[in-house]
Amino acid sequence: MSSAHEKVLRREDPHFLKGQGTFIAGMRHPQLEGAAHVAFVRSTEPHARILSIDTSDAAGMPGVVAILTGEDARNELWPLMPRLQFMNQKMFRPMLAVDFVRFVGEPIAVVIAETPYQAADAAEAVYADYESLDPVVSLDDS
Repeated sequence: MSSAHEKVLRREDPHFLKGQGTFIAGMRHPQLEGAAHVAFVRSTEPHARILSIDTSDAAGMPGVVAILTGEDARNELWPLMPRLQFMNQKMFRPMLAVDFVRFVGEPIAVVIAETPYQAADAAEAVYADYESLDPVVSLDDS
C-alpha cells in the first residue's frame, strides 16, 4: 500500500538536467523541414457562452497560414470521445469549443503559422468575447 506522501521517482529528470534530453522544439528530421507550427488559443473563462471570436488582427500577422475556430470547423472536427470503454460514450466534446466553454484553458481556436513564435504571437492577438455563466460545481447544477 502506498502512502499519500510517497515520493515519485522521475526518471526523465537526470537526462534533461545533464543536457542529454531532446525536447520537441529541438527535434531535427528531414520530414519536418518546412512544417507549420500551431498554437492554441485557450479560454480565459471557466464557464461561458462564446459570443464571438475575432481573428482578424491575428490573421494579418507575419507567417500566419490559417486560423480555425470551433465554429469554422464545426462539421470538420470529430468529437473527443471518452477514452475508457466503461465511460458513457455520449459524453464527448469537440476538439475546439463551439458555443460554450466549460473550463479555463479549453481550446477555442488554433493558429497555424510558419514558426512557433509567429503562431504564439498571433494566438495572443485573437480576441474572444464571452457571456459568463454560473459555475457547474456538482451534478445537480448541470
